[in-house]
Amino acid sequence: MNEKIFNKYNKVMQKVFEEKMDDVTTRKDYFFLISTAREKFETELIDGLSIEQVLRKEIEKEGIDNVLDIALMICDMYLPYTLVSIIHEIIGVEGIKERILDETRPQSDRASLVNALAGYDTDDVRSFLIDIVTSTDSELIREEASDVLSYFDMDSVYNDISRYFNLKEINEDLLSVLVQIYKESDKKDQIYKILRVHFLNADKKGLVANLMADLNDGRAVAFLRGYLAKSMYEIKKSEIVDICGAISRMGGYVEDFIKYNPNMES
Repeated sequence: MNEKIFNKYNKVMQKVFEEKMDDVTTRKDYFFLISTAREKFETELIDGLSIEQVLRKEIEKEGIDNVLDIALMICDMYLPYTLVSIIHEIIGVEGIKERILDETRPQSDRASLVNALAGYDTDDVRSFLIDIVTSTDSELIREEASDVLSYFDMDSVYNDISRYFNLKEINEDLLSVLVQIYKESDKKDQIYKILRVHFLNADKKGLVANLMADLNDGRAVAFLRGYLAKSMYEIKKSEIVDICGAISRMGGYVEDFIKYNPNMES
């Protein structure tokens, strides 16, 4: 197969990042830049042919699996948008899911295939991604699935995750998805209440405290300080450090806990 198209993709992505990366200050900016770079590639010509023409010609000659495998091997960041569209056209969501679940594939390839589900917001895809988030041992794949979920319709994702919590158990990775979706929303209060209730029962209280910090709801400062005041002599040093770190991220004062708590001594 002619690999020129995927090498070109990498060069375009790299050029856009070199030109625009200094403007990136937030997670949202970063993903917007990725999208901008991928869209820029779609306007390129390869030997006078459009990206779609080149890809369809190669797929007709080599087959979708061969072209996809080479793209996954060469492309540094995700897959070209046109290739994603053609993949959906030929193998569909079920074919993509099958390849994501194939543990013989490299984790990076499977994560890129998870990203290929972005924009396909259906009950089936949301359910599949929730299962990935809660079951995979791969942090890379879990993070990608979480990112894709966070860009779906927020109310649908909230309802699906709430249903999961009701049927099974609270999952911190799914809570993180809700935080990402709702932290700039007027429904932020719902997520704070879920986090507050879960914190009291959670084994990893430091993790939940930092999800509160990600949500950046000021009420969490008083709540977490109150918890430390009652429990600081009964919990592990590492947990105190994590909770104090979360309070600090929200602008709260923690020096009193650090200074006067014997557990904080090295």
